[in-house]
Amino acid sequence: MDDRFEQMFKPVLRKGNPIREIGQAADIIAKQANVPVIRLHLGNPSTEQFEATKQAMVHSVMTRQGGYGPHPGSEEEKNRLADFFNDAEGVPDHFQGVDAVFFPGATLITKSIIHLFNHIPNSMILLSKPGYPVYENQAFADHCQVGHYHFDENGLLRYADLEQLILTNSNAAGETSVRVIFITYPHNPTGKALSKEEAKEMAAVLNRINERFPSVIFYNDSVYSATCAVETGYNSFYTYLSDNARLRTITGASGAKLASMGGERIGGIATKNPLLRELLANAQSQMTAGVSVHSISGFLATTQLFKGQWSAGIDLSQPRAQIADFYQSRINMVAGALNEIDHIIGNGHLSPIVKQKPVGGMYLYADFTGLLKGKAIPQALQNLVGSKTIETGKHLRDFLLAMHKLSYVPVSTVNGEIFGEENKITLRISCVERNICALKYGVHTLKGAIQVLLDKDFGVNPIDLTRVKDAIIKGQFITN
Repeated sequence: MDDRFEQMFKPVLRKGNPIREIGQAADIIAKQANVPVIRLHLGNPSTEQFEATKQAMVHSVMTRQGGYGPHPGSEEEKNRLADFFNDAEGVPDHFQGVDAVFFPGATLITKSIIHLFNHIPNSMILLSKPGYPVYENQAFADHCQVGHYHFDENGLLRYADLEQLILTNSNAAGETSVRVIFITYPHNPTGKALSKEEAKEMAAVLNRINERFPSVIFYNDSVYSATCAVETGYNSFYTYLSDNARLRTITGASGAKLASMGGERIGGIATKNPLLRELLANAQSQMTAGVSVHSISGFLATTQLFKGQWSAGIDLSQPRAQIADFYQSRINMVAGALNEIDHIIGNGHLSPIVKQKPVGGMYLYADFTGLLKGKAIPQALQNLVGSKTIETGKHLRDFLLAMHKLSYVPVSTVNGEIFGEENKITLRISCVERNICALKYGVHTLKGAIQVLLDKDFGVNPIDLTRVKDAIIKGQFITN
């Protein structure tokens, strides 16, 4: 290939989905070493699909309702999607069917939002740091600048910093180049969910920003809304926004995250701003033929199951409670192991979000910097890790993948550098594994890795890898 041609596209080649690339590395190890890899890198929903969801999709097929749905959905379907947002966001009778638009997945929602500004010079998108890397890559592809806002120790955005960031990117007339702020709660990668007071506080800041910079748009990315712990409920800042701020807000949801749609990519947005709604519908129509009728049927069936289930203290037998409990039990398992290590070591170095009881999302985000910085890697693994000591999140990620060399099951996680985390040893651990025994193997390896690096005895033994595959299939957990 012509070198000049390759150089022309080199920047774009570096802007794929790095989380998917970790999966490819896991595939290589699984094939070469002939061992299972516990995949804790991808937020791929694993809860059981509800019978009503499956039957709605089956009915769509059997009655020959195939093909693409109309842009942006039929009137009846949009009414039901609007009802879902009213319920989930705590704003009864607020959204009407005309306010809703279906999308083939949440990724296309964010792509469409960013795409709106690629014709405006110097447009800036504000994203969280750490944050989901695909947002930034989408902005890069559409020639939008990216600014980052940061979090405090409790996983909340630093409000003063956010306002200053907007002001810094404004001209003398008070016009800002910031076009849209992406706000995700429960957050990816940290899993942080908002309490009611935190949601009110955030809304107050966004209301102030709206008053001073009325052109700024807020994207309320609520794709993980159904994964919040039942005892806390899902608290949305949208509930507390002013009417003017709501006119500058787009709220999005993902059917794949909401209900484990069997691999179906489906999502939707609602906004009270008719111009934004039309622009987004047009943007997605440029990029896709439409939304699958089957996907819409399953998505809407699930939203009906969740009616009235967004507050704390709901019946634990109800569908949303089942989803939230699924993820909470797995997050608790991983967080419990990490806190056990922290307690044994006695240095209190784990991040506050892990020490607190995690209450939202599918992910656990752990900071190992104080625990593992500079720790020696066994010589047999140094070539695989590419370092003699643990200095980065990538080193720790690759160390966990290389643990089969020490007779542990390898585990794939995502290092913090992928989320924009610098100078720290952080990992995002996806707690989505349906097979609880497989997740236990993953936790076992995580504890074993820290045991090796710290040269401490946590009572964790290597595993007989020849028995692991069958044990996972049979639902067994063996350690000796």
